[in-house]
Amino acid sequence: MTSSTRTLLGSCAILLAACGSETPPSVGPRADVPRVDVSGLDAVGFDASADGGDAAVQPDGAADGTDDAGADGTGGDTPVTPDVAADGSRDAAADVPTGPTLCGFTPDQLAVFSVRMALCSFRSPQAALNEYFRPDSWEGGSIPQRPCPSLQCVVTTTSGCNGVFDECLKYRVTRPAGGCPTPSSSCEGTPPRLALSCADGVQVRDDCNARQRRCASSGTESACIPMMGAGDTCAAGAPPRCRGSVYETCVFSTYTPVRDCVLTGATCDAAAGGCRGDGAACTGDAVACEGTSLRVCRGGRTQLIDCGRLVAGASCQTVMGHAFCGTATECDPTTAPAYGTCDGNTLVTCAGGRIHRFVCSERGFISCGAMGCQ
Repeated sequence: MTSSTRTLLGSCAILLAACGSETPPSVGPRADVPRVDVSGLDAVGFDASADGGDAAVQPDGAADGTDDAGADGTGGDTPVTPDVAADGSRDAAADVPTGPTLCGFTPDQLAVFSVRMALCSFRSPQAALNEYFRPDSWEGGSIPQRPCPSLQCVVTTTSGCNGVFDECLKYRVTRPAGGCPTPSSSCEGTPPRLALSCADGVQVRDDCNARQRRCASSGTESACIPMMGAGDTCAAGAPPRCRGSVYETCVFSTYTPVRDCVLTGATCDAAAGGCRGDGAACTGDAVACEGTSLRVCRGGRTQLIDCGRLVAGASCQTVMGHAFCGTATECDPTTAPAYGTCDGNTLVTCAGGRIHRFVCSERGFISCGAMGCQ
């Protein structure tokens, strides 16, 4: 699997709890935003076939393919990001979250979001739950940087996976008939906005414009990079850098944001390859509770992550010696079955230490099976 597909699918590179690695890409921390009515959400229209097959993607906008958002190519459904000064610095007092900031999600709503995203992206529901309940997984990544209405839509839509992708995220994951196309990675649209990548029979179509970016591709790799003039140019092989709190790497000759460390109070460290803590020196990837915070080792330094920064009521929990961010100790998410268990038509998982029941038929699926809802 290529590095770009790992990024988009949220595999081991995103599952920090298991892998201890960094997650691309991000444009900034989410601001406190109340829950909003997403019934009128403007989304890219996927020309999906009746059977939900791999379909062409039609950008929203005029018939000639241009966006209806203006000359800068940005849409009305834009990510929630703080102001950035010309030198990349931020107003730390305004940026660092002091309370729940993940779009007003309750623990149950975040559980629904996690399970739905996993089922629609051919992932393990339990792995997605363990990932999304950790604040540091929201520092970067294609899905976390979507705007709040798009993320909330994943929870509220009554449609199945087509609804999650078409109505909400401007993003699609499919298994193309006959396997991956050649080339495996490409861009679509004028200007190029849809990043296509495929590996191991799974194809991802990511609408870069939903994140105020454009697509660039080499034929073997594609990525969403800053709009023309929005990112600094760089030579191939240029080292990563920090722009304020944002860790950036050189992608297709443009410095591209990967993580925004301020979301969890970490420090950007280009030499460490991302975000690092500011505590005592440490090694390894073991996690533990220190009060209500999750103690982790990042970039060779200890960091205390406030689990409640993103989800109301969350704190560090411990079950059978395993520490995690959550709200209860009814179950151990670190050892729970990867695809949950079925109780009739209900998928049962462990969401932040609380037993969570996901009724498949109420979320656009037919039944519960060995791989979760299907």
